[in-house]
Amino acid sequence: WPLLPAKLASQCADAFRGTPARASVLQRQVTSALRALGHDPQEEVCTAQGYSLDAVVCVEGRTVAVEVDGPSHFVGRTQKLTGASALKRRQLGAFGWTLLVVPYWEWDIQQEEQCKYLQRRLHEIIR
Repeated sequence: WPLLPAKLASQCADAFRGTPARASVLQRQVTSALRALGHDPQEEVCTAQGYSLDAVVCVEGRTVAVEVDGPSHFVGRTQKLTGASALKRRQLGAFGWTLLVVPYWEWDIQQEEQCKYLQRRLHEIIR
């Protein structure tokens, strides 16, 4: 495929990055739980490719991207990902990111269980 002219490529990149994301209530709950576990999450991290990550944490020397997926990431009331969310996950993996996805229905647990949930999921991912 031919390359885009530089000006058009720049405009496309700007449009992809869009406006800065704002953390949802669900996302703030997850990052608070990460802090309670002793992590220092960076929030709304922009990758070199232009994707926005909800949070990034370092676990045992490995960088982990945390994506908090609310209902808008799924088709209707199903657990089937939208095309955009599926593409983002696939591309982040291809770019080398270790990804922890927290779907909203798994986070709908008692507050005292949320830290245990994250601890377990983080250890599953880095092992």
